[in-house]
Amino acid sequence: MNSLVEKTVIELGYESVDKFFHQKLIEGVKQKIDKYTNEIIEFEKKYDMKFPEFQKEYFQKEGEEVFEKDDDGMEWEWNMRAIQELSITLEMLKNARYTLTIL
Repeated sequence: MNSLVEKTVIELGYESVDKFFHQKLIEGVKQKIDKYTNEIIEFEKKYDMKFPEFQKEYFQKEGEEVFEKDDDGMEWEWNMRAIQELSITLEMLKNARYTLTIL
């Protein structure tokens, strides 16, 4: 293993490169969850409703084609699914033990 990497990681307060890498993965996933959560909050503010209400109201209006609502609805739904998937990944990462090999 690269002694400079190992030395730097220990100086940063981590026990090992493995623990540093593991913690950074967890932090990265949490940041993505926060990003998507904030985007959902913005949609809720914009439309003054939660997604199920938006979906019901939007799809009840047949024949009305509003591209902005359509795009927002798809992105809103995608953000919710991304959070669900990332939450599962986060739990798996929290419970995982890794051995890292640096080339």
